[in-house]
Amino acid sequence: MKVLIYENRKQDPIIFDVSTKEKYHDALRALFAHLDVDWMAYDSLKGPLPLPESTTYTGYCPSAEAGIEVVMKKPKRVPLEYESPCPFACGKSHKLEVKLDAWVVEERREHEAQAPLYKDAAKGDIDAIETLLYERAGNEYEGFSVQETTGAINMLAEIEKRRKGRK
Repeated sequence: MKVLIYENRKQDPIIFDVSTKEKYHDALRALFAHLDVDWMAYDSLKGPLPLPESTTYTGYCPSAEAGIEVVMKKPKRVPLEYESPCPFACGKSHKLEVKLDAWVVEERREHEAQAPLYKDAAKGDIDAIETLLYERAGNEYEGFSVQETTGAINMLAEIEKRRKGRK
């Protein structure tokens, strides 16, 4: 028999029988709903990511042979490029690129990939539910596993075989 086991450090395990495709899909739907409603695991996917308190843009002025860094406080949006007049008075504008920490870039990539999946999953699309659950299974509170197990009768029969083999 196959089971899906969901557990985290703040609640007792939930075990679903997933011995058929229908039961497996039902378990995925139930787990998705549990994570969405009870743990609010997908709240960040329901809208745009919040804007950072500040965003840094970097570039280079060839005339002054110097780097340029512009910090925007409380930006209304975060474009990947930003056109800025030269702070060194060369009279030109320079294209500056956003400078984001690696974790921010990864968070934004995940959000862009998973937000459409969440929308489809929320409408009941089982493929989207399955993909979203497996993609996020490494996140805290979202881990689960599917395992092969044995029924009590089968286990007793196996133990009885071993017991007879010892005599």
